[in-house]
Amino acid sequence: MDLGSGPGRFAPFVGAPTARVVLVDLSQEALKRARNGLRGPPLDRFAPVRADALHLPFRSGLFAEVVVLGNLLGTAGPSLGKIVSEVERVLMPRARLVMEIVPGAGERSAYLSRLPPGAVRRTLNAPRGWLTARILREGFRSARASVPARDRFRRISVEEIRGLLGIGWTAREIVAVAPALGFEPERLEALRSDATAWQRLLALEEGLGRAPERWPKAAALLAAFDRAGPEGPGRRPA
Repeated sequence: MDLGSGPGRFAPFVGAPTARVVLVDLSQEALKRARNGLRGPPLDRFAPVRADALHLPFRSGLFAEVVVLGNLLGTAGPSLGKIVSEVERVLMPRARLVMEIVPGAGERSAYLSRLPPGAVRRTLNAPRGWLTARILREGFRSARASVPARDRFRRISVEEIRGLLGIGWTAREIVAVAPALGFEPERLEALRSDATAWQRLLALEEGLGRAPERWPKAAALLAAFDRAGPEGPGRRPA
């Protein structure tokens, strides 16, 4: 299940390539766009369902995997615990839960942020070990928070999510998004046109993002949890 799917931009990446994916959203218009834009094979791979995350219309233990992306949890307000409980209810034993949360305002490498775009591209050709050590030595700059007061948005930490999940969940993978270069359109656009530099940047960002030190200030954090079953943690249905 892709919970809070919107028009389904993440749906093709959910589950195995042939898995049936249920898209759940409150917006009928978003689900209509998903229905028109998503195709199989198999032809019935994507199933849009209009529903509220607080009252999912599915039997308990139905899904092998649920993803909650697009910061749905950050805008849940007082309903956060109820949504997490409802997601747990519809997950089968030995299932996986993947979510996106926003713990902080974001950060970026002090070293890379002071280099012109062209210099960043050339610097990415350096050995990754040397570059990572240089970045860690110079540290990180925090981004400026910009959340409108009218929004229900609030920041959620990894510790809070762990506290909301029931017994038997294990963190399989947690990655802070873009701690090296941050969200800088000019630099990113300059790198995207260079396939080699772009792949090196992705590897660098992922390597830095796996360090727990980067999690509290991340503007986006992807976390995957596995639920233990009769055969122990980490085992999932085929």
